[in-house]
Amino acid sequence: MLGESSLSGYSRNFFTQQHWTPIELDRLWTLSSEEKGLVHRKEDKFRLAYALKMRYFDIYGCFPSGSQDIPQIVNKMVAAQLSLSPIKIRKYNWVSRLAQVHNNEIRNYYGFRKTNESDWEKIKTLIKRNLWVQGLPVAFIYNEVYRFLKKEKLDPPAHDEFARRINQIFTEIEGKFFEKCSARIDVDAAIHLCSLLQRKNDKDAPLTFIRKPVGKVAHLTITEELKKL
Repeated sequence: MLGESSLSGYSRNFFTQQHWTPIELDRLWTLSSEEKGLVHRKEDKFRLAYALKMRYFDIYGCFPSGSQDIPQIVNKMVAAQLSLSPIKIRKYNWVSRLAQVHNNEIRNYYGFRKTNESDWEKIKTLIKRNLWVQGLPVAFIYNEVYRFLKKEKLDPPAHDEFARRINQIFTEIEGKFFEKCSARIDVDAAIHLCSLLQRKNDKDAPLTFIRKPVGKVAHLTITEELKKL
C-alpha cells in the first residue's frame, strides 16, 4: 500500500526538468507578446516571478512551490526577456496572499479550473484501471496523475491534499481487492494462512520466503511468485 509518509516524501518538483537545451529554452520558456503584456501590468518587483510562474504552469500544469523549482538557466533566460535582474526572484513570497491571487489570474489565463469531486472520481478510475495494477513507483503515479490533470486543464490541489487524496484512493482500491480475495479463501486455507502469519518472525518460516522482494512486474516475476505459492 502507498503509505502517507511515502507519498508526502515527494514534492511537485520531482518531475521538474533541471537541464534544458537552447532549443528547449527558446521553445518552452519564451514569453508570448500576450504573456508579456500581462506581466508588465504587475509591479516591477513581481514581474520575474510572475512570468516564471506563467511559463512553468503552461509547461507542467501546476505551479512551482518556490524558487528552488526554477533552474538557474531558466531564471536567467526569462529575466533577460524582461530586462530584469535574475535576483528579483528572491524577493517574491511564494506563499503569500498576493501569490495566490497571481496563481488564480494565471489559472484563468490558461483556461484551467480547480479540481472537484467529479474529477477525483475520474482520477480514481485512471489509477484503478491503468496504474495500480502495474505496481508503479510513487513518482511515476504522481507524474501520470499530473499529466491527466494538465490534459483536462485542471489545477491540482496543494501538495499535502494531493498526497492525501492519492493515498485515500489506493487504500480504497486495495481494501476492496483484499476483501474479494478473502471471500474466495475457504476455511482450511484461512487456517493455514493464519498459521503462517503467526510465524512471521521466524526467519525459516514459509512466509519469510514468500515475502521476499518481488522485483519489477513482468511475466518472469509473476511466474516466480506463483511458484512460491
